[in-house]
Amino acid sequence: MIKLASKDECTGCMSCVNSCSIGAIRISRDDSNGFDYPEIEKDKCILCGKCMKSCPVLLYSPNYNVKKADSLDIGELYAAVNINTNARLTASSGGIFEILSNYIISNGGVVFGAEFDETFGVKHNYAESMDGVVRFKTSKYIQSYISKDIYKKCYDFCENDRMVLFTGTSCQINGLYTYLKKDYSNLYTLDLICSGNTSPGLWKKYLEYRENKQNSKICSVNFRDKTFGWDRFSLKISFLSGKKYIRILPNDEWAFFFLKHYAQRECCYSCKYKDIHHKSDFTLGDFWGVQLSYPELYDDKGLSFVLINSLKAKQLLDSDELNSIWTKKIPIDMLEKHNTTIVKSPMKPKDRDRFYEDFSRMSFGELSKKYVKIPLWRKNNNLFDSYWRLRISLSRCYHKFFKR
Repeated sequence: MIKLASKDECTGCMSCVNSCSIGAIRISRDDSNGFDYPEIEKDKCILCGKCMKSCPVLLYSPNYNVKKADSLDIGELYAAVNINTNARLTASSGGIFEILSNYIISNGGVVFGAEFDETFGVKHNYAESMDGVVRFKTSKYIQSYISKDIYKKCYDFCENDRMVLFTGTSCQINGLYTYLKKDYSNLYTLDLICSGNTSPGLWKKYLEYRENKQNSKICSVNFRDKTFGWDRFSLKISFLSGKKYIRILPNDEWAFFFLKHYAQRECCYSCKYKDIHHKSDFTLGDFWGVQLSYPELYDDKGLSFVLINSLKAKQLLDSDELNSIWTKKIPIDMLEKHNTTIVKSPMKPKDRDRFYEDFSRMSFGELSKKYVKIPLWRKNNNLFDSYWRLRISLSRCYHKFFKR
């Protein structure tokens, strides 16, 4: 009997969809929560079982998804930045993705990443030039749509000896590997630290809410605008009318649902990939807390941590090919200390089930009115920015004088 992972376990990696050679699995959006799920069209299915053999959830064991053949016994951790300050300021954190992409493209390769579509939903695509790679820059806190041919295209490029960089969340990287069934020497994978895949349907409702508020269509979205600095990054939305909405992230209504973990997929509350060991070659994220332990590295322009998980990733980082990356090796235990999302799943809100009962029948404005609790003083960007600067200064003083 052919049976896919349950909705509570499915990560939405869509490896099963890509593995089906006859197109018997479609992707459907659940109106009750706004997430995408694979569904078997039974009248087309030939019972080959390829979908089950490519599903990371069904294949998962403690040993299956942890290490590749050339994985390091334990990862190496680096603080890293792009030495080009302008490139760093337009990136989410330290600008490392752009350097890795440039290396791949300059060697005739292909880069896969997440981009906004025409309605500002998020989907995976690939690029063969740096102009195309620009679409993948900056974080997008929405689960990206993996179409039925994304992994297939990656396979074709690898088989044709093209160098490939594939970026995504940990579950997407594992979905890619279970689809490919092997590693390739010309394939580099990069997973991004993730606090949970969030509902595309909830995001769509939010965008409609913003457009109605401004009475104008949206023309651009940036989840990681650095107007107020890297530490206090903002959600910035620009409209065709010329108006702009900018709010330091904790103080926006959609961000409330994201940060309080209402927006996450059910499987994210017990994520199977929360571990220091990752199957990807590189793991990338913001180096939060660096100002406490390494204040000399902090300039509020963005700093990445790079976790090296495989020998070929280490060889590439150590090569002259990436000489535009400045790195400092950091004890690996620093990663868990300040970036707990690498080992801890988000906590499920007690009223999450009730929230999605309301989601199916309420507008975003109604959901916001019922659930969102943001103090008025925090909605003032300048006031919140001043508060955060003071908090950082006090933390520095405390660690300097009392934690030496």
